[in-house]
Amino acid sequence: MNAEVERYLDDACRGLVGTRRADVRAELYANIVQCALDFRVGGMSESEAVREALREFGCARQANSGLLRVHLLPRVLHWLLLVFALSSIGFGTVSLARAASHAAPPAHEERP
Repeated sequence: MNAEVERYLDDACRGLVGTRRADVRAELYANIVQCALDFRVGGMSESEAVREALREFGCARQANSGLLRVHLLPRVLHWLLLVFALSSIGFGTVSLARAASHAAPPAHEERP
C-alpha cells in the first residue's frame, strides 16, 4: 500500500476502533483505489493517479470529522440515553423507598 494512502487512512479513521475501524478503513481504501484506477485509465502514472485520488477525496481531517459523526455519535448518544434511563430508575427507587419509610403507621398499631 502506498505510504500516502496509508497516512490518509490513518488520519481519516482516527478515533474509530475495532471492527468498525477495519470496515470503514477497508471501504475507504477500496474507494481510493477505484478512484486512482479511474485516473490511470485517463493516462496518469500510478503515483500521479494516487495523488489525484487523494486530492479528490479531500482533507483527511474533514473526512475523519464526518466519519466520527456517522459512526461514533450514535454510540455516544446510545450510552448517554442508557445512563439517563438508569439514573432515572435509581432516583425513582430511592424516592419511593424514602416515601415508604415516612409513611403513616399501619392502622392496627396504637398511636401514643
